[in-house]
Amino acid sequence: MTTEDIKNAQSNIEANKEKEQEAAAAISGHERNIAKYDEKSQFLRKSAGQKTQAAQTNLLEAQTDLMKVEKERRDGMQRIAQLETDVRSEERATEEEQEKIRAETENMIKEYKKMESPVLAHQEGFRKQLTA
Repeated sequence: MTTEDIKNAQSNIEANKEKEQEAAAAISGHERNIAKYDEKSQFLRKSAGQKTQAAQTNLLEAQTDLMKVEKERRDGMQRIAQLETDVRSEERATEEEQEKIRAETENMIKEYKKMESPVLAHQEGFRKQLTA
């Protein structure tokens, strides 16, 4: 080996050391970028998990509220149906009572008319006796 070969080898070694340092710096930069992206990815996963949990909680609350509203609606409809039944029953009872009162009134009028003529005739007889 000649001195020139040795100088070339040393210069190649120096060049390779510089390339190695550049590669190490690039690797270090890439590792920092990877760490930064990992950290960001973990943050996003955690944030998405929290948002998903919050959305699930809100969904469950909304479903619970909906079930309560539906139950109240059904209960209200049942109360309305019962009240409508009660109203129809009261209307029938009122109609029956009105019919009963009408029938009693007609009966009383018939009885009065039956008794009217004999009573008037009897009173006429008293009047004649009193005037005679």
